[in-house]
Amino acid sequence: MEREFWENAWDENNIGFHMSETNQFLKYTFDEGIVCDIKTALIPLCGKSLDLLYLREMGIEVFGVEIATKAVEQFFEENSLDFEIEEKGDYKIYKTSGITIFCGDFFSLKRDDLPKIDFIYDRASNVALPPQMRESYYDQIRNLSSDNTQMLLLTAHSEEEDQFGPPFSISKEEIEMAYKEKAKEFKLLHEQKKKVTSKRLIKAGLKSRIMVAHYLKF
Repeated sequence: MEREFWENAWDENNIGFHMSETNQFLKYTFDEGIVCDIKTALIPLCGKSLDLLYLREMGIEVFGVEIATKAVEQFFEENSLDFEIEEKGDYKIYKTSGITIFCGDFFSLKRDDLPKIDFIYDRASNVALPPQMRESYYDQIRNLSSDNTQMLLLTAHSEEEDQFGPPFSISKEEIEMAYKEKAKEFKLLHEQKKKVTSKRLIKAGLKSRIMVAHYLKF
């Protein structure tokens, strides 16, 4: 899961993970007041997600991180957003009103690069990473969070042995090991069996996974 893998995915338009609308469960958590009192949000591995725009419309200052330059440029182009670029360390930082995207390696991001983050939204981040990278990913999420940072975490797991991905199958037990002891609040919000839509997973013979949503407060 190196930079080249994701850059090739975007160059070849192999982006079945991209959603052409705002994630309905994200909207649900705000509509129901599950997530509240948010001024700043972080979206790791954000791609060109329209969820960036939804959060901005909620009056939230949004920060995304994405390794593929093409994904970042498409986000601004497809949404007709003017932007400025500045360089800081290994990052090219794209800015428009209410949205900042760090183009570079998520694992290099420091807490000092960001304001205090009230909300972390992980829809397709940890499932994009193989098992050997996820422990470092969980550490990084905890490092970038602050006291009372809330998090919406959407994952999926298979009912059978499943090492295929991305998107990878991540068990509820793994999520508990990663976050439960570190969180003030840790809630299972929803789980539902759904058909897989990833061409990669369908080709591997998978038909369904259990979609899971967690709410956390650090």
